[in-house]
Amino acid sequence: MEKTKVVCPVCGTEIAIPEKEFIATGLVIGQNSGLGTIALTPANPGNGASAPAPSTGASPLPNKADDRLAALKKAGIDTTNLFAMQGASGNGMIARLTNGVLTVVPEDDPIFAAIVNGGTIPERRLFRRWVMSQMFHMLAYKGYRGENGFTAALHAKGYEYQWSMLLEELRVQARLATQDPENFVARNRFFNKEVCIALINDYMDKLKKHIDSLKVKRCKGVPYITIHSRDIFVADLEAKLYRPLQNARCYVNMSKNPFQLYNAMCKVNHLRETLAWQTPQCREWVSAFKGSGAYFTLTNLIRFHGCAVMNGNRRLTTQKSLDFVNLYAEQYKKEGWRLFAFLKQFIEQNGIDIEAKMKEWAKAKRNRNCR
Repeated sequence: MEKTKVVCPVCGTEIAIPEKEFIATGLVIGQNSGLGTIALTPANPGNGASAPAPSTGASPLPNKADDRLAALKKAGIDTTNLFAMQGASGNGMIARLTNGVLTVVPEDDPIFAAIVNGGTIPERRLFRRWVMSQMFHMLAYKGYRGENGFTAALHAKGYEYQWSMLLEELRVQARLATQDPENFVARNRFFNKEVCIALINDYMDKLKKHIDSLKVKRCKGVPYITIHSRDIFVADLEAKLYRPLQNARCYVNMSKNPFQLYNAMCKVNHLRETLAWQTPQCREWVSAFKGSGAYFTLTNLIRFHGCAVMNGNRRLTTQKSLDFVNLYAEQYKKEGWRLFAFLKQFIEQNGIDIEAKMKEWAKAKRNRNCR
């Protein structure tokens, strides 16, 4: 097979191309592409190929395009549609391919500005930025019955919400345990096996109280109760209702890793009977929910909104503020309400208007949808 070459039609210089390539993506560049002068790399620079003429005056700027792409990848940003390019003067640039259109990313792009300033890349999936929005909405909650605030908003979600939320959290943790250990530790600090056992015990206590409140019926003189269209003889309650849950709880207690814990909790959820919407939620789960929400809200406020922990009248730096929050969260991981109280104090000290912030987010969302 004849070797493929790409050569300059004027000087005959051979252009460097990969030795083996099965799939290639090509870009058609016109005079109005706005990319400036593009310098191609010769295959053999020493064999008669002339390098681009250096510009007069100051030395050409170093190519920082590859460094920028590397920083974006390290921050977890999707770079599949970004390309590092170099002009004839040696200046590096980043081009973005969107819907078949190639455009140069400006130097003042917010992502690059965050890198230059040593900040954090605003990637919502990495830092659970939606949690802060949920917490703000719950803090500003106003119920139609006159019940306001975070606790009222949490109760309004109903009893079953804690089960669906916890199962989803355990499912994600089972994946993060191997793919993202650091994030797993931050989330497992609040929602873990202890909370699962507490939720099961709380459920069984409330289930027994609910069954005791049910009307006892009789079939040929034998007493029975009806729960969710299921008729159970009173004498069979232990064997058919309570004991399967107790056995499933044992599997939860014996789980050795996040994957086993998730599967065991799914079995418990499959066996249990649902309770009424107004049934009070488990106290340990509520504490974990407050602690987790407060932790991720605090870290997001510090990373992306210029907030800081106050030490008297002095503001701590961003990194020291994050370190303080992590230490505080670890110290009170079983008392999430303390972290939640600290969040309220933090919001007040940093002068954050929750309702104004929510209006700002709503306006930004409308503007995005109108594009």
